[in-house]
Order: sequence, then structure tokens, then C-alpha cells
Amino acid sequence: MKTKPFSKTKSIVTYVVCGVLIVALAIGNYYASLYKDLITVYTSGSDVVTTDESAKVCQTIEEEGMVLLKNEDGLPLKEGAKVSLLGQDSVDFVYGGSGSGSVDTSQALNLKKAMEASGFEVNETLWDFYDSGAGKDYRKSVPDETGAGEFAVNEVPASVYTDDVKDSFKDYNDAAIVCIGRSGGESADIPTEPLASGYKYLELDQDERDMLTMACQNFDNVVVLVNANNAMELGFLNDEAYKNVKACVWVGGVGQEGIKAVAEALAGKTNFSGHLADTYAYDSQSAPSIENIGDFTITNSDVTNGNKYTVYSEGIYVGYRYYETRYEDAVMGSGNAGDYDYTSTVQFPFGYGLSYTDFKWSDYSVEDKGDTYEVSVTVKNTGDVAGKDVVEVYMQSPYTDYDKENGIEKSAVELCGFDKTKELKPGESQNITISVDKKELRTYDSNNAKTYILDAGDYYFTAATDVHEALNNILAAKAADGVSVNTGAMTSAGDATFTYKWTN
Repeated sequence: MKTKPFSKTKSIVTYVVCGVLIVALAIGNYYASLYKDLITVYTSGSDVVTTDESAKVCQTIEEEGMVLLKNEDGLPLKEGAKVSLLGQDSVDFVYGGSGSGSVDTSQALNLKKAMEASGFEVNETLWDFYDSGAGKDYRKSVPDETGAGEFAVNEVPASVYTDDVKDSFKDYNDAAIVCIGRSGGESADIPTEPLASGYKYLELDQDERDMLTMACQNFDNVVVLVNANNAMELGFLNDEAYKNVKACVWVGGVGQEGIKAVAEALAGKTNFSGHLADTYAYDSQSAPSIENIGDFTITNSDVTNGNKYTVYSEGIYVGYRYYETRYEDAVMGSGNAGDYDYTSTVQFPFGYGLSYTDFKWSDYSVEDKGDTYEVSVTVKNTGDVAGKDVVEVYMQSPYTDYDKENGIEKSAVELCGFDKTKELKPGESQNITISVDKKELRTYDSNNAKTYILDAGDYYFTAATDVHEALNNILAAKAADGVSVNTGAMTSAGDATFTYKWTN
């Protein structure tokens, strides 16, 4: 049978369509290769292979970064302790964020197995209650990669716990490990308005408070794991009702392998050495940036993508740059601090972190090396177990009339370097030297000079364990120099001997 040949027009159309498909395929293949790991996560594939080396890196990052926030003899747990893992987050742990921060949880170890691998006995009845029993119907939710969905806590209400679950507490009573989880990431901002529960997303809701009450009623030692990617409101740690909360650890999103590090630290096989990279305020919405946060759309825009905007009226005063600057203004009686009580505003300052051991610092010195300052301090482990400490170097530059006249913003204190010691055995010391480039002293003048400037005046350098201690050291040094400082308004006396002043 003779087939009819394509017409010239059909041939041209066919070639064009094929050409477009080839180009589209090439472009799609290119971008698919760029995002193959993320695509694999969302399609539940098995293309992502975790090597022993990458697994160890993930575990080490968690080990070095998680932060011990509170410890009143709650940790480390005794060897072979029988523990109960409380909270739906215990079986639905936050491993990462959304979007490109996602983790393939199908290959991740769960908390129960990690605890057992570190020598603990875990309450099976309680675990099964959350995993496959009545508690399985309660799981936190977050928007998907496109932003669809909602943030919800969905903790198991106290009324859902059965008698056999509560009875199981008696046999696994060495400690309750309470897991509090929050997620966040791309595509959707964490809500600033109260959730349906009436509570803010970054505070405990009523079901979590009821669970914590139940834990304190049944256990003498309650340990809270803050499994969140954002700074939460942790004022409940000070409540008398929760006095049995003996320890609290911020673990963040642990990644695919980091949960092993959490269990080993709880067992005391490793020591905590992480320090906070955020300021933890009692009220997460107390910063000035909250005034303009939101999802704003340009009215009558001609485009559907790229029609959003954000207002940054707070300038540099974000995080510790706001809380510490307002604190100094309140102490010095300068600026517009108003009625500001630092201790009731900030719970854990930037740079804060505890250890199972104690450290003592000495021999603070600063040497001018031409283009840099070399800041040195000797750290000694004065405790009973091995551990690492972190030396943080902060600076204050003068805030001059020129700065005020030209709208130059300055923080009262600024991190300019840090380093961690090696693991120090009890009684062992190490000298830490941190190099600070003199370029750190400059300030950008965007309104007048339109370049970097170096103000005349006094520059202070200090070494401290956190940003608030650093600022108190500087205020103590300024008082010793004859500057009018209301030392009675300071939260601590500070240590002027741990400061160095250079006058330009």
C-alpha cells in the first residue's frame, strides 16, 4: 500500500515541534541535574547516597552546634537509663526545613533508635502510642514546597493518653525527654498572627503545656529538646509549675545523621560546646522588625511574579544589635531607650551556651600587628570532664555626632571574631588567639561620604562567652575611664580587665 507523503507545511511544523521539544528537554535536563537531590526527596527516590564521610560530617555539625540552654543536674543521663520520649515530635522529628532545606527522612535514624544505640532503654508502649496508636492522628503540619497548607502544632491532647500509656511511665522513670518541634523554610513565612489555638507559633500551645505538666507530675527529671529551626519563646523554663524541667537543649533541625549526636550528648559520651547564633527573647515579637513583617503585594502590578515587597525600616537593628544597643542606651541614659528592662526581655543572649564542665579565662591581651589586632586569652578547664569552650571577641566603635547627623547606624557591640578550643581535659589549658582585621573598625557612610569612614574616638575590644557579657565588660571599662555610666542599671558588674581600648 502506498503511503501519502507529508506535505511541505506538515514537514516544517514537525521539524519546529521536534526542535522545541529538544530544546525544552535540554533545559529541563539541565535544571533537573541542578536540583536532583531535592527532586529525589520529593519523589521518594533512592538516588541520594549517604556516604560514611558525609554522615560523619552531618553528625559532627550537630555535635558541635547544638546548645545546652539549661542544666540543673538533669544531664547527662546515667548509663542505661530507662527513658520515656514524650511529644508527637519524638516520632515526627524535624530533620530540616522546607524547600531546599528538605531532608530524605526515609534514610534518617529516628530518636528511639538513636537513644537505644547510646545505651538507653526506651518506653516502647509510649513510642507505639505516638507511632501507631491513638497518638498517630496528631502530627505537626507546615506548608508544602509551593506554600500551600498551614503551620500547625497538633500536639496530642492530654485526654487522649490511655491508662496503659500513663502506667508505662513507672517502668521508664529515669527521665522524660520532652520533644518540642517547629519547622520553617522557603515558600511561606512563619505566621505572626495567633494560630487557631490562640497561641503564637513560636510559643508552647495549651496541649504542649498540658503534656509538660503531665511530665512534671510523673517524672523528677524532665529534659526538653527544642527541635526547632527558629528561636522559640522558652519562658516556661522559669515557671514554678515546670520546676522538674531540669535541662533544656536546643538541637535545631538535625539533618539526616545528626540525631545520633543528640543521643550521645544526652548520655555524656560527648560534651556540649555550641553557642547560640540568635537572641532568644521572652517575646519573639518584641523586636522592631515585627512592625513591618508580612506578605505585601504591589497594588495594580502588571506582573504576577515579582510583585511582592518588604519594608526594612529597622535598619541594622536586628537581633542582638537591637536588644544590646537599647540596653546600653538605657544604662547610659542616651538615645530613646524608654522603659526598657533587659532581664525581662532577653532570656538567652546571642553567643550563649553551657557545658558539662567549667572553664576559667585569664591572660587577656590585645596586640597591634599593623593590619590586624591579635586578641589572646588562656582558657582552662576547671571542671571534672573534658570539654570545649568558645572564645568570642566583640568590639564597640564610637557613636559620634557626625554619625547621628548623617544617619549612620551603629550597634553598641559587634561580634568580630570567635574560635573554639580543642577538647580540654580537666586541668588542661589552651591559649586562643583571634585575629581581627582593622577593616572591621570602619563604618559605611551611605548618606554623606558614600564610602567607608573611621570615626574619631574610643574603640573597645573584649573577649566574652556571649554578647551581653561582652557589653557589660565594655560598660565597666568605660566607667573605669571616667565615662558617666549608671552601673546600678547594669545586669552584671562586667570585667574591665577583659577589655582593650584604642583611641583614634
